[in-house]
Amino acid sequence: MNNPYDHTHKERDYWLEKLSGQIMKTVFPPDEQGEGGKSASLSLSRFSFEIVDRLFSQLLKVSNNSPVRLHILLTAGWLMLLHRYTGNTDIIIGAPTYRQEVEGELVNTVLALRCGVTGNTTVRELLMQVGQTVLEADKHQNYPIHTLIYKLNLPDTGHDFPLFDLSVLLEGIHERGYLDRIRQNMIVSFNQGSDSLKGIIEYNGALYSEATIARIAGHFTTLMASALFDVNTPVSSLELISEAEREEILTRFNTKAEEFVFNKTVWQYVDEFAQRTPDATALIFEGVPYTYKRVGEEVNRICAELQQKGVGEDCTVGILMERSPMMAESILAVWKAGGAYIPLDISYPVSRLVGILEDSSTWVLLGDSQTLPQGLSDEYKGIILDPNTIVNTATLPAHRQGAGFKNMGSLA
Repeated sequence: MNNPYDHTHKERDYWLEKLSGQIMKTVFPPDEQGEGGKSASLSLSRFSFEIVDRLFSQLLKVSNNSPVRLHILLTAGWLMLLHRYTGNTDIIIGAPTYRQEVEGELVNTVLALRCGVTGNTTVRELLMQVGQTVLEADKHQNYPIHTLIYKLNLPDTGHDFPLFDLSVLLEGIHERGYLDRIRQNMIVSFNQGSDSLKGIIEYNGALYSEATIARIAGHFTTLMASALFDVNTPVSSLELISEAEREEILTRFNTKAEEFVFNKTVWQYVDEFAQRTPDATALIFEGVPYTYKRVGEEVNRICAELQQKGVGEDCTVGILMERSPMMAESILAVWKAGGAYIPLDISYPVSRLVGILEDSSTWVLLGDSQTLPQGLSDEYKGIILDPNTIVNTATLPAHRQGAGFKNMGSLA
């Protein structure tokens, strides 16, 4: 006779192994106005959408009219969408246990479906993985989800479920009420009809606007149509934006070109932003943001030194450094001084670098002394300035700011 105690231990061991390692809850990015978590409302708003015509027929064909397989297809679709939205490759979403015909209190009603999905994963591979995951989860369905949370040492505050934020269910084989034991910010229910698949997205209105949910639903539909067109397609290559949305992006959201002033140069715009929004981010390099104030100050420091060295109209300045914020600031400084820059590759041999500088009559070179090719300072007869070590607080005379090369750095 089977020992129920042993069976419980097997289920516990399965889930602890399945959910071992670092757990990162994957969510659709909320709208900026939402704070989420504790401030969120207990009630969920609802948004309805419908899958019809060819996509509906394809879903029935690929699922072979099996509700269980249809749910696997839909679950895979939301996994792919979450990956495309967030870039996460280790994703957990929820599902109710299958509906029980026998009345009585159930030990557990919620399952955690953990799958790996990358951009290179094909639709076929993900479908097979999700199918196996659902099969195993159903086999070990009786281990209580809240006991599992405790065993995993995850915080269960009651207002923010720690394993997943989205569940997907199909009416007929699932009961929506099975999910009432946990708190989520999004639940997607599907109901198969004779000629369509109706979907309802229940969502936390404190986190998402209706427009955001409508966009997510549209992306899901477009992605599923692309996925079922060729199941050998990698997830990263699936279409996400519909033709209508693409047209809106290209037309409606790009109709303000006439409002942009084209009679200013790039460095003039940087100056304006440095004065108007000094703490705004001007550029990001290797994850580190640089404000307009910082960039503007560096540009002025380098520019002042260049002008003191005689750089102005009809002058060229060589820039020899690796890609970095200092490179961008050096280019802007050359433009602001009135000159033009000659880009140089630090991998070039010294003879080639010197030849380019001499042929272009370039007698000032901006370069990082830490990466300058050995021997360049001996062969090059011009001035070499390291932007990192320039110490110059001279005020730029108004008549010498951008005195020449008026078209250099222009957006026109």
